[in-house]
Amino acid sequence: MLKESFTAYRSDFIQTGISCHGRVPEIAAELRIGMKMFLQFLEEHKVITEFIAKNLDGEFKEILYRLAQRQSENIKSDKPSVVFVKKHYVPIESGAVAVTRKDLSIGEDPYPRNFVGFEDEHYLYLNKDIAYRHVKVLCNEQGESFSLTSKALLKTLAEDDLIKTSQGSNTVSVRYAGKNSRYMALDKYKAEQIVNST
Repeated sequence: MLKESFTAYRSDFIQTGISCHGRVPEIAAELRIGMKMFLQFLEEHKVITEFIAKNLDGEFKEILYRLAQRQSENIKSDKPSVVFVKKHYVPIESGAVAVTRKDLSIGEDPYPRNFVGFEDEHYLYLNKDIAYRHVKVLCNEQGESFSLTSKALLKTLAEDDLIKTSQGSNTVSVRYAGKNSRYMALDKYKAEQIVNST
């Protein structure tokens, strides 16, 4: 009976589609079994009625699933790619770093003080090392850790489809200010969705 209950509760949780660590459905099933046994005990000793036990069991399930959903959302917001995007926009919006337009005006300085990259309609073309360093410093100043290396960050951003890749590389060759260089091409639309989601 215990094994069947465990399997049924785990399947019930998995069917919710909550994105979580692989052990969470098992933990949820174990907690539900524990609560069910506790409620049966209270019912057998005439502390609560069958009706109340069923209501409490249903309420417990709702609370448990709601907590799992919140945990899932927290995990998503703690992803290194999400942290990078959110932290990277802070110095851009505050003016601490400079982002120019790809199509420079005549006489415009292509590399102003604190230059981190340039943009066009669709992408922020960032110097990967400078952008990474700014985010790392900002995290340290705020007492947060950012443990990914620059290379691992690029791989994560590519896996999360936040940057444009080219010929197996996580950077793209772009002509800017008369010369070709490699930049991390951050999708502006997707990045702004992340920034505006908080």
